[in-house]
Amino acid sequence: MFRKVFQVSQLAFLRFLTRLMLKKKIYKEPTNIMKNFQMRFVNKGYLNEDLTKGAESAPYSIIQELVHSFVSLRQFRNEEDFYIQVAKNWVNDLYSSNHKISLLFLILYVALIGTVFLNQYVEVISGGLWLIGIFLSPIIGFIIALGGKGWKRLGLVFTHLFLLTYSIIVIV
Repeated sequence: MFRKVFQVSQLAFLRFLTRLMLKKKIYKEPTNIMKNFQMRFVNKGYLNEDLTKGAESAPYSIIQELVHSFVSLRQFRNEEDFYIQVAKNWVNDLYSSNHKISLLFLILYVALIGTVFLNQYVEVISGGLWLIGIFLSPIIGFIIALGGKGWKRLGLVFTHLFLLTYSIIVIV
């Protein structure tokens, strides 16, 4: 169980680092990473030699997305920047996942504020944990929202700043 969580978190972190390298136009490392993944996927049966989907199914969705990137771009496999295209395709939707995770912290904040009214009748959450959550959820949401893109990024950033300010006002 913990091994699977560790493997998926490593892949997610590698995906994030690949996005950062592509953003800074550092192409050597993502190319090497994609070449290694291609060889590994062919050996495990997730991909065939001609970059069609293999007989085996990938166990995690993050690996399935990378396999799909290889399969969808297989017509460009003879081009020089093939692995860069695959890497860009793989990390393309990270912006939307940042928006979703930031929105999750926004919902967590609203739920924590809602427990104030329930705590009058039944102790739902302890006071110290509530205070930590009421300050950390806007801060973490703000940091994650910075990784987004476009107008959603600005909306989430300003919303989390407003919630942090509101938290300070409520406590003080």
